[in-house]
Amino acid sequence: MGELVEMVDRVYGRKKSIRLIRPSEWTSASSREFVHTRLQNRIFRSLRHYLPFLNMDVVYDDTRLRKELGSARPAILPIESYLTGLLRLIRAKAALQETSMP
Repeated sequence: MGELVEMVDRVYGRKKSIRLIRPSEWTSASSREFVHTRLQNRIFRSLRHYLPFLNMDVVYDDTRLRKELGSARPAILPIESYLTGLLRLIRAKAALQETSMP
């Protein structure tokens, strides 16, 4: 997530980066400190469903895929090679509003 945050900061020209807090360290005091607006509250409520997946520390094994596809396996591009272009297509505020939708 840290690398993703850095990339988003570069694309949107943010001077102050998002501070990541481990879910186990998030408290009601954290909510009061960091969640101020209705939009921030909606975004937080939407994203919290993804936190278990983002924090599972899962390593995916593609051994079977490599074996089955062999040389027909498509190249996997680094995320920054295409995500930065996609992020530039949407304003930061519009992206946040989209994130807050169910």
